[in-house]
Amino acid sequence: MTRKLEADGLIARDDAVRGKVGKPQTPFRLAAEGAYSIGLRIGRRSAEIVLVDFVGRTVGHGRTDYPFPVPEDIDRFAREMTNDLVLGLPAKRRNRVAGIGVGAPFELWNWLDNASAPTGSMEAWRAFSFERAFSQWTDLSVFVGNDASLACQGEAMFGAGRGQPDFGYFYVGAFIGGGVYLNGRLFSGATGNAGAFGSLPVRDADGNWGQLLEFASIHQLELMLGTNSGGTAAAIRPDAVWDDANPHLDPWIAETSHYIAYAAMSVVASFDVPLIILDGSFPAAILKRLVARTELELTQVDRRGVRLPDLVAGTLGSKAGALGAAYEPITNRLLE
Repeated sequence: MTRKLEADGLIARDDAVRGKVGKPQTPFRLAAEGAYSIGLRIGRRSAEIVLVDFVGRTVGHGRTDYPFPVPEDIDRFAREMTNDLVLGLPAKRRNRVAGIGVGAPFELWNWLDNASAPTGSMEAWRAFSFERAFSQWTDLSVFVGNDASLACQGEAMFGAGRGQPDFGYFYVGAFIGGGVYLNGRLFSGATGNAGAFGSLPVRDADGNWGQLLEFASIHQLELMLGTNSGGTAAAIRPDAVWDDANPHLDPWIAETSHYIAYAAMSVVASFDVPLIILDGSFPAAILKRLVARTELELTQVDRRGVRLPDLVAGTLGSKAGALGAAYEPITNRLLE
């Protein structure tokens, strides 16, 4: 097996280790240029695509922003960027791309009307198939998963979750989502939708029930800005300058952290994870404040019968989903 992997260029020999009893030992390592993979994340406000090598290093990256995703626009972005990324590799390496991993919110047509997207445009997602659409312009295998779950996988492989066998993950984007990592693997559930924390039922201060995504999301901040300015809700971008003096930012952080704290304890009670990783589509300074406030909120939650988890900030931000998606072709074709 080792010889075959070496012949296929997937592993490489390091220098022999001498000085010990017996024959010199020859260590092997993954060959960075032995394989590549493409990861595409479709979010509700932006899409990102990455090309990674066999050891997980990003060797190419692209991004597009939009008010809402439209299937034909996403297909065009994926086609153009895939072509550019593959052509950017040395000619002899272009046949080493294992496939395309895609992370996208499940049932896009159900969620995006909450973000002022035209219903007709969103209905097009109902019949859209990434595998079928991408097969029109590439013969690469396509692997599709939930965007937040794959972001959890990205954090496990390349970010704050590296080396952590069990943790819960929350990602605050236009809406909130998450994932669960158990026994060193992403837990997907029966339909691939495990960790759909945005759908968790919660109650507001008046006792009204809703879903977590209605109370803890960047969309809520957009609504605050839009409602109070008398205009269209502001489009918040991860690379934008978030004004700390904005009168709505502190209340948004307070409310978001409150609901995340209760959701986090539900995850701990359900999966007995010792760690919660929190990340989102905003600058590091905002993430730091949100994590600190959520830590405070966790101390106020009734946690009888469960242990208070450690809480840490994620390190990948908006790239988590694309990196996690890029890992899918490698695990499905090369590592299983």
